[in-house]
Amino acid sequence: MKPIRFLYNATKAILLSVIILLFIDFIDAKAGSHIGFSFGLATPNAQINNVYNTDKLSAGGDSLGKLFREATDIGFNIGLKWRIPLDEKDNFVFGLGLALNRFPETKTEIKDQISGKVLATLFTTQNVIPIAASINYYLFKSFIGVYGTGELTYNFIANSVDFQKGDVPIPFAYDLNPTDSRVGVGFGAGLDIDLSILTINLETKYNIANMIRSDAKEETKAYLTLTLGVVF
Repeated sequence: MKPIRFLYNATKAILLSVIILLFIDFIDAKAGSHIGFSFGLATPNAQINNVYNTDKLSAGGDSLGKLFREATDIGFNIGLKWRIPLDEKDNFVFGLGLALNRFPETKTEIKDQISGKVLATLFTTQNVIPIAASINYYLFKSFIGVYGTGELTYNFIANSVDFQKGDVPIPFAYDLNPTDSRVGVGFGAGLDIDLSILTINLETKYNIANMIRSDAKEETKAYLTLTLGVVF
């Protein structure tokens, strides 16, 4: 990644985080909010490691080749979220969250479209970092609370790429750290167990990282999360 581009993306992430923290501080002064931490699994779809949003690339000076991507294994999710009640009965709860979804390294081969010869090999890893605004609606809430959730996210999709040709790393004509910023959505359900001093939370959610895409040819990048958390 070029230094200027890296600084630009880092600055955007920092500014958005500062805005969220300032908003949370304001809300916390007005109502009893709660903070929660979670960790769990993130199961990706087949497009999550499509780092260049295409199925064809040129391997150095060779002809255009077709990409054959290895399936991405299950990754992990860690996150934090502020919960802010919107009514006296806490049936509606507004949330602001930040998370990291990291997926393990996968191999992508660039093959000649005619001969099928492997022209080059890419090894890629993905990080999806959503900044989320959500609404939880509780179907009932006592010792155990069950809710449905929906959220709007702004996602940083950061990739790292190692390029090899003939088993020897060589310069590659494409960005080795491609990063996209996309608006996404998430829908799911959760369970709260109120232990008085803290709340145990179990949540599952289907996430689309690029609901709004920059190109009609860009495929949907989605993943399913299953997380266990605590809320204070």
